[in-house]
Amino acid sequence: MKIAILVMMISILTCIPYVSAYPYSNSEQEVSQALEWLRSQQQTNGSIGGFRTSSWVVMAIVASGEDPHDWSNGGDSIIDYLKKNTNSFNQELNLPAGYSRFILSMVAAGEDPRNVNGTDLVATLESFYNGTQFGDLSLLNDDFWAVMALTSAGIDK
Repeated sequence: MKIAILVMMISILTCIPYVSAYPYSNSEQEVSQALEWLRSQQQTNGSIGGFRTSSWVVMAIVASGEDPHDWSNGGDSIIDYLKKNTNSFNQELNLPAGYSRFILSMVAAGEDPRNVNGTDLVATLESFYNGTQFGDLSLLNDDFWAVMALTSAGIDK
């Protein structure tokens, strides 16, 4: 939970245009302390708080101006971790929101979401579309995350 809150704070601190010190850089105390804390949470396998949280952390790293490919704690980078474990986390990638989050993190990192270890994440996310919406009829979040992810991947229809 602490990691998720910190990731949201980094994203907020680096993206809100009406904050007087905007844009924050990773050299400013608030951001550098948050990044330092995230680095202290990274495991040698590259993960920070598991698969789902690691995807969010990648977006925060990029928002801070750093390259997540360089984030390593004596082992794999956080990007290596995500790419190596794509097939291990089917429970997190079995819904549109999970695929959307993963696409957003891969695009943020400069990776091709159409080929992550041979998997086309974009095509898989598109397969959840039923002609009127993505995923669960009672949810809206799966629709707006899917639209954002597909837009980030260059889909404009």
